Amino acid sequence: MIEGALLQLLADRHFIGAGFINPPPGEGPTQEMCMSQKPSVGQIVHYVSYGTPPREDGVQAYASECRAAIVTEVDTSDTVGLCVLNPTGQFFNRTVTHDEDEKHGGTWHWPERV
Repeated sequence: MIEGALLQLLADRHFIGAGFINPPPGEGPTQEMCMSQKPSVGQIVHYVSYGTPPREDGVQAYASECRAAIVTEVDTSDTVGLCVLNPTGQFFNRTVTHDEDEKHGGTWHWPERV
């Protein structure tokens, strides 16, 4: 019975660094929480696409979107190489910086909790 309760506790939480965190549903980890989590080869992260430049009317044909990506190399804790998985193919980028707060195009962040 205790084992089942422990397994449920672990299933409901994310392990980051030396402790457990449990952000509210629908929210990703904060920048502070991510400071202790370091990327490593093979981890799944989100890459934010650039989208297309705005047209004359100010509208983008394709908006910036989160895409699944796999870490292929780690340069620093903020800069990694990624294999980005798109619906129509994949591409590789060796210098992608971390951006947990603004999530600008061309950056990566940890997946939001769903």
